Amino acid sequence: MAQLASLTPQQRQSLFDGPALPPPPGVIPQFDQPPDLKSLSMGFETTGFLLATIALCIRMVRLILQYFYIGAVLYGPAIVSIRSSIILQYLQIFVPNKKPFNIYLTAQILIWVNVVFGIIYTFLMLFGFSPRQKAWDPLVEGASEFDMLGLHVAGGAIVAASDLGALVLPQISVWQLQMTCQKKFQISAIFLVGAL
Repeated sequence: MAQLASLTPQQRQSLFDGPALPPPPGVIPQFDQPPDLKSLSMGFETTGFLLATIALCIRMVRLILQYFYIGAVLYGPAIVSIRSSIILQYLQIFVPNKKPFNIYLTAQILIWVNVVFGIIYTFLMLFGFSPRQKAWDPLVEGASEFDMLGLHVAGGAIVAASDLGALVLPQISVWQLQMTCQKKFQISAIFLVGAL
C-alpha cells in the first residue's frame, strides 16, 4: 500500500489500466478483440435443439401409436356390436317369421362372420405381440410380432363385404314389396343413406 502512495497519479492510473500479471510465455494478449466462440456455441445450441426435437417427436409418435393400438383393440368389439344390431334390426323389420329363408340365412351368416371376425381380430391385437409394448413401440428389441399388414388387409376385406351385405340386404326385401316403384325408390334411398 505504501508503494501505491509513492506513485504519481498518472503512474497509478497506468498501473490500474494495465494487466495484473504479465501473460504466460508464448501467449499474446488480445483484450481489444478477444477470440469469439459464438459460432461454436451456436453450433452446440443448434445441435442440442435438434436432438431434443427429434427425441420429442419420437416420444410423441410412440404415444400416438399407443393410442392407435388401444383404438384398434376396441375396434373389434365395437364394430361387432354395431353391425350385429343393424342386421338384427333388418331381421326384425323384413324377416320376422324367418321367411324368406334366404334373406334370414344371409343375415345370420353376416352376423356370425362379424362376430367371429371381431373375436379373432381382438384376440390377435391383444395377444399377437410379445411383449405387448411392441405394438406401439418399434424400438423394442427381441420381440416377435405377427403380420399386421395381413391382418388389416383381411380385416378390410371382411369389413367391406359385410358393409356391402348390410347395404344390399334391405334392398332385396324393399324391392319385393308390393307398392309403386316411386315408393320403392324412396324407401331404398332411406336405407342407402347408411352407405354414406
